[in-house]
Amino acid sequence: MKKIAVFFVPILFSCSLNYEKEKNPESTTPEFVFTNAQFSRVEQEKTTMRLTAQKIEQYKNDGVSVAKNAEFSTFDKDGNDETAGSCQRISADTKNERYILLGDIKMNLISQEMKINAESLNFDKKNEQITSGTEQVVTIIRDDAEITGTGFAASGVSKTFSFF
Repeated sequence: MKKIAVFFVPILFSCSLNYEKEKNPESTTPEFVFTNAQFSRVEQEKTTMRLTAQKIEQYKNDGVSVAKNAEFSTFDKDGNDETAGSCQRISADTKNERYILLGDIKMNLISQEMKINAESLNFDKKNEQITSGTEQVVTIIRDDAEITGTGFAASGVSKTFSFF
């Protein structure tokens, strides 16, 4: 057994191949940069989302956009306000419908009569879930109650939320 262990040690340490992939410049350099921009998403002739930002960068290959100092609103199929909010940064992966909000997040979930304040949130539109990191502090304001905790998770399907 000892002879086998000695034999394998030099083999493990002699490998010096670099498996790191070469970075694609199209993933790190924006294709378009917009300043003082306002975007609206229109589906079936109705505005479903509106975003204004100090700066928006769009990246070609991965379909990601990053907005700085953003304000956003979403609307239901009848055009009624659904969500309104603001944050310092939004990373939007529209292909996978995943969004990361960062910095001084203030969200008003109008349809659920709930406000969320946080520094970091992840929103998965396909699964209708909003989550924070396990150590991230999130404050929920609803009716006359204010709850603060860490490890936030909310489900748009079940209309429930919890803290770690």
